Amino acid sequence: MKSLYFKFSLWAFLVIIFLQMNGSRSCLEKERIGLLEFKAFMKSNCEVDDNLDSWVEDGTSDCCDWDRVTCSYTSRRVVDLSLYWVAKHSSLGITCSLNLSMFYPFEELLSLDFSNNWFNGWIEKAGNIFLQAPQQKSFTFGGTETFHKLVHNSPPH
Repeated sequence: MKSLYFKFSLWAFLVIIFLQMNGSRSCLEKERIGLLEFKAFMKSNCEVDDNLDSWVEDGTSDCCDWDRVTCSYTSRRVVDLSLYWVAKHSSLGITCSLNLSMFYPFEELLSLDFSNNWFNGWIEKAGNIFLQAPQQKSFTFGGTETFHKLVHNSPPH
């Protein structure tokens, strides 16, 4: 009887460990929605290249597998967005302002690359969006000085 109890306990323990290790293997829903909303915002407000075509709303797509998105292996949270060359220079005179509040869902975002984009301004101040966690973060914009003033209200060092 002891042997049967031991085998059952070991089996139950292994099942629990397996489920914990292989729990949710996709990105967080709020981050997936945030990425899709960013894509829709860019397409409706800026002249964009179609370089976010892997970002699809098909119910099965994992945003951690999308181009330009890197997730933490352990938490499956978005930690890096490489959004360079998304907004191109408009030959039609369309101006593109970046809505920084769209990045609120990405609480573990460590790196954001917006270099080589044609943004002419910001719809919302950066404020705590990029300073909300004590982790070292890296944010790259084409106009580093402008972005530094926006976030820190001071010139770069």
